Amino acid sequence: KAGLKAYPHEYSGGMRQRVAIAIALLHNPSVIIADEPTTALDVSIQAQILSEMRDLVRETGTALIWISHDLAVVASLAARLAVMYRGEVIETGPTFDVLRNPQQEYTANLLAALPANAEPGKLLAHTGNAGVPIEASDSAALPDKADFLSVTNADRVFTPNITLGEKIAGLIGAGVARQSTHAVKDVTLKVARGETLGLVGESGSGKSTLGRLMAGILPPSSGQILLDDTPVMEAGRKSTLRVQTIFLDPFASLNPRMKVGQAVSEGALAHDLVKPADAAAYVTRWFERVGLEPAWAERYPHQFSGGQRQRVAIARALAMQPDVLICDEPVASLDVSIQAQIINLFLELQKGLGLTMVFISHDLSVVRHLSDRVAVMYLGEIVEIGPAEQIYKSPARAYARRLLDAVPVLDLG
Repeated sequence: KAGLKAYPHEYSGGMRQRVAIAIALLHNPSVIIADEPTTALDVSIQAQILSEMRDLVRETGTALIWISHDLAVVASLAARLAVMYRGEVIETGPTFDVLRNPQQEYTANLLAALPANAEPGKLLAHTGNAGVPIEASDSAALPDKADFLSVTNADRVFTPNITLGEKIAGLIGAGVARQSTHAVKDVTLKVARGETLGLVGESGSGKSTLGRLMAGILPPSSGQILLDDTPVMEAGRKSTLRVQTIFLDPFASLNPRMKVGQAVSEGALAHDLVKPADAAAYVTRWFERVGLEPAWAERYPHQFSGGQRQRVAIARALAMQPDVLICDEPVASLDVSIQAQIINLFLELQKGLGLTMVFISHDLSVVRHLSDRVAVMYLGEIVEIGPAEQIYKSPARAYARRLLDAVPVLDLG
């Protein structure tokens, strides 16, 4: 009940999505059109929502149209499947007939692009522009360092602000307390130079907060976070430029009034990483590396597709010449073909530029494909960490096993 008095910004993305689903179900509709309703949800909550949707359809006769990029979710829910391409339905039929024996090349390509259908760490099949090959740089040849990014006993507590109305009413101090949220609890971990660490867990487990602590966006309430033995956030709350973040929603993280070329060059110019006379060439360099046409630098964010905007966001982060990328759900909103392109891009960047990456995601198949090691978070704590294959094949903790068991599997056998 306390949650009913909270504002949307006080919830995680997955929690906000659950509220939206609840609002739709309250009206007892005859038809539900669900447009990517579980994209922002962790696998456990997604499994609950899918189960509830199946029960709803069976018990009430409600018709359900489920729009999704996730073929495994669709296969677990839908009796019939329609595949769209460029505004047209190019293939339709019973779900498993379409998936087992696709008649259209586009449908076959979607299946081939799934990370679950490929060997971890290998480039995925896809269609579209993948960008220019990324050659290894000097940073890729730097000596290994096991504690390149080091988090030691990090805590983060969020204390709600006291509103003016509460002060006037005298509620605070009169027995009505506002609860603090302990989002990250005594986390200690190390990320090696050039390593990709996957960070998984349920919505509200503290993954994004930990990512923001690593990036220096938020200061820890206690503990220490070092990059190459230097604090990521100096005194005066000045954060390092050596860690950059790529967020879930590139449209929200890009200034809609700024041309994307300006967005990519702005930080580099402000911090003297490039001279104004060389800014255009600098933008071209990074656009080409992420598979964007240099001429598109004059466009605004709304003139791009979701996948293209995410490439712009990646180019903007790379233009700061970081040593570490914190990737917070960067492919969750993309279809599987574009997702495959972005995953391939991350693989090439990690190998070619020697980047260290922390990859935060609900999609456990994507995390497995990209990560060297995986850390599992629960209620703000790291409850398990180890090599990716070990975590996925034989997790030691029951919580990790429950997460893996909740993953929808596209079984066409």
